[in-house]
Amino acid sequence: MGLSKAKNLFDQTDTADLDGYDNLGAFLRGESGNVITDRDISGQRHLDVFSALADGAGTALTSTLVGSDQALDVNMVNEISVDVQGDYDVSTNATPDSVGMIAHDRGATQDETSQNIRPTGGAPSADNLDPTDIQALDMNSYLMGWDGSAWDRLTTDANGLQVSVQNDVNVTDSASAIENTNVSVAATATQLVSSALSGRREITIQNDGNKDIFIGKDNTVTTANGIRVARGGSATYKWNDSVDPYAISESGTVDVRVLEAA
Repeated sequence: MGLSKAKNLFDQTDTADLDGYDNLGAFLRGESGNVITDRDISGQRHLDVFSALADGAGTALTSTLVGSDQALDVNMVNEISVDVQGDYDVSTNATPDSVGMIAHDRGATQDETSQNIRPTGGAPSADNLDPTDIQALDMNSYLMGWDGSAWDRLTTDANGLQVSVQNDVNVTDSASAIENTNVSVAATATQLVSSALSGRREITIQNDGNKDIFIGKDNTVTTANGIRVARGGSATYKWNDSVDPYAISESGTVDVRVLEAA
């Protein structure tokens, strides 16, 4: 017996043919013979279909039940850069035991083993810093200075922070003792103070004559190597009582006044 193909046609324009039929349509069945079901989604009927996600190699992707939702399992292979800005509200977090920053230093090779995790710091006591409840981060930082238009790093040398003094610095100090002496300075080296004031911090030399004088450290002073104090002038030096200054006049004898302060 030969097989022939048959086609069933449903004429939806023949309303008389529709009367009396509660079910009219087609059914899809799987290879097991079971009818494939459907459901309503937003007013549309959709087949119930099960599918699996796979990667480019054909390996099925997995998921995990989180609460009442099924979440896709994701493995982050590459580094993720996150810019986070948060505000800490002390009114709703009165005791911030779990609030802080976790930081790590970067190793030469960026892997988990080269990152050294540092602890967050505890709160200091009310009136001072207590080393027992402070934990610090190991970090390198720069001191910065503002010149009125831009920020720049402050520099140091072997002695510490470098400071540039832009204006005169005036230091006021008081003396506990003074001593004054009158000396006749000749054209040969003359000792200005025969016995220094104990604890001397400063000495003032006044030329009260009509010739210039020259000051030096000892009796080797000359008009060629001494420091000039002009006629009618004076000079003040921060010399302690171990310094024994001498003076010489350019010619003749000159009246010199010496005031020591300790």
